[in-house]
Amino acid sequence: MANLLITCIQESEGRITHVEVQDNGIQSISKVIAWIDRGHTFYTLEDNKKASVYKKQHPESKRWFLTTNPDDMNENNLDFLPIC
Repeated sequence: MANLLITCIQESEGRITHVEVQDNGIQSISKVIAWIDRGHTFYTLEDNKKASVYKKQHPESKRWFLTTNPDDMNENNLDFLPIC
């Protein structure tokens, strides 16, 4: 299984809809979640610090989304990536 870097995001109405995966182009969130379900892992990289990306289900809407473990810089590192 691959460990893949997410480099930037695309948003619509305040939600991340797509991410750019290094060497794999822009992918929908649902496709990245399917890759996670198949065992691939993803991460962000900022100031030489990796943050693991994982899927999470919203408690009310039940919609799946991507997030990172909070670090000393950000709650969700994906929110601070540049726009693709």
